Amino acid sequence: SDRPRVRRLAEHAAAAAEDPAVLALKLESYVHRRMRARKTMVVTFASAADVAETLSGDCSEHAVLLAAICRARGLPARLAIGLVYSPADRGFAFHMWNEVYIRGRWYPLDATLGQGRISATHIKLADTNLAGHSPLSALLPVGQLLGDLELEVLEIE
Repeated sequence: SDRPRVRRLAEHAAAAAEDPAVLALKLESYVHRRMRARKTMVVTFASAADVAETLSGDCSEHAVLLAAICRARGLPARLAIGLVYSPADRGFAFHMWNEVYIRGRWYPLDATLGQGRISATHIKLADTNLAGHSPLSALLPVGQLLGDLELEVLEIE
């Protein structure tokens, strides 16, 4: 979050000082609009500094960039790791989103979807601030469940 390019993006995303909740929503929207989806897995987990340069990636790159620009603006942020329901696949898939700490509570945001919220389609398995360990180790909770998890959708509104 201290890299010059990340700091510039954070300032450009929402220049004026804002209420923390409004600021977090503006930052999520900015990352959602600016990022280009990348479906290839050439890079498994890019750093926020790298993502700030390329502005491309999958959900993990959306999440690391949003965390970095939130932190650059003074908002504590972490990554949430879990599953999200994919209507196209008619099942759950790995996903990563963010949680931002505002007024004593963690609020979920998903820059990949850019809806200003998450829904019951997100199942959180773990969270991390990525400090002190390999980013890939944060994915272990998902790997431990794959193949053994059964979910049944009981009702959809």
